[in-house]
Amino acid sequence: MIAHTLSFVAVKLLLLLVRGLGQKGVRSLIPLLSLLLKPYRKKVIQANLNKCFPEMPLAEKKALHQKYLGYLCEVLLQSLLGFVTTPKRLAHWQEFATHNLLDQMASQSTNCFVVMGHTSNWEWSGLRAGMQQGLHMAAVYKPQSNTKIDRFLKKTRRRFGTEMVAMSE
Repeated sequence: MIAHTLSFVAVKLLLLLVRGLGQKGVRSLIPLLSLLLKPYRKKVIQANLNKCFPEMPLAEKKALHQKYLGYLCEVLLQSLLGFVTTPKRLAHWQEFATHNLLDQMASQSTNCFVVMGHTSNWEWSGLRAGMQQGLHMAAVYKPQSNTKIDRFLKKTRRRFGTEMVAMSE
């Protein structure tokens, strides 16, 4: 329980930092966060690179590993920024094309199922989709073992209108 509380406090402090820095300032944290995450994800990333690119030279794998860590850190920091931003700012960062498929579905009162992969910033996309007029958006999520963080994530993900549905439901 103490570890869960400390993790939650760390996330809240990081959110304060991210809010203060803004989108451009957050990018300056990527090298530091990469150093912190490298030992945590090292074995998983290396195993995945070896499975996907068994013939790739080691030097190229190391470079790809670093590039992926940078991408992962950018998405994590952007996600945190999305949790503390305003709807107007989020709409500016995550634009949907005019007359997009979601607009068409809303105008026709049609049900649809949208599958979004973990590319780009899926957190921003999910938050932004919840702002879409005329649609009821629901997102399937995996509950976290840390109940404090789980409640926080559900609350922040719901604030623009997206309903959160646990994988087990």
